[in-house]
Amino acid sequence: MPYTRCGWPPVAVLLAALCLSGCFVSRQPLITPDTADRPFADGAKVTDFVNCDSPGGSLLDCKGYKASGTGTLKLDHGVYVVEPDPASNPFATQGPAQDMHVLLKNVGGDLYVAQLPWGDATAADEDRYLYAMVRITGQTAYLYVVLCEQNGDQAYVKSGALSGISTKELAPACEANTLAGLAGVFRDRLANGAIPDQKLEVQPPG
Repeated sequence: MPYTRCGWPPVAVLLAALCLSGCFVSRQPLITPDTADRPFADGAKVTDFVNCDSPGGSLLDCKGYKASGTGTLKLDHGVYVVEPDPASNPFATQGPAQDMHVLLKNVGGDLYVAQLPWGDATAADEDRYLYAMVRITGQTAYLYVVLCEQNGDQAYVKSGALSGISTKELAPACEANTLAGLAGVFRDRLANGAIPDQKLEVQPPG
């Protein structure tokens, strides 16, 4: 099933920033339903918040975290699907094609890598998966915009943690071919003071 770039609510701010400012991608999946972790229950309710101190949140004239929508977290053949609530998210009227599909993999401690479909699944020569960094503490998932730095991330290419940096799009794309390499880059971002751009508060179903 093809997905348009930058098109999965309810975390639109996060994904738009990833697509427009440079992102981490791969041609083959680094996480599969068989290897993914599922820290949240099927049917859980989620509320999406924007961090007012993040670059995107700074445009909202708010403090702390600002709620931006609600939805339901469902499992479909091992893949998380975030279905936005029509009452709080206008994208919900666009149907299942606009639901966010994500796989999570724990890479140590509270750190997870999130993998999302990206681009045209029928184009074999294109990057097809997009990655974000997530920290999960209890029932809260903090999402980080991890931007590809065309010059700064060349060191990871030389070390083998990344396979290359593409400039085919308007912004650079850091290409990964191993989960371990990608996780190492994300850990370094955290160590260098990265702050979450959004968070999801998860409530168990029922």
